[in-house]
Amino acid sequence: MPLPTGVAIMLGAEIGTCADTLVATIGRNREAIRAGIFHLLFNIFTVIIGVSLAEGWLTRPRNWLRKVMWPGRLPMPT
Repeated sequence: MPLPTGVAIMLGAEIGTCADTLVATIGRNREAIRAGIFHLLFNIFTVIIGVSLAEGWLTRPRNWLRKVMWPGRLPMPT
């Protein structure tokens, strides 16, 4: 599995954990609902940041390690 695909799956699972939190807020007081919505918005915000940084910050070290550890053996990704 390519690294960006794995990161996307991980970040999607992070947002998926908000579902049980939002279900738990049904019938609760205002503070519980506010906490559930904050949890959802925080995870969405961090996923947006993670996706924007994943392509550059995560693939550069991988490409560098490939070049250093296996020079000429593995084709470099484009």
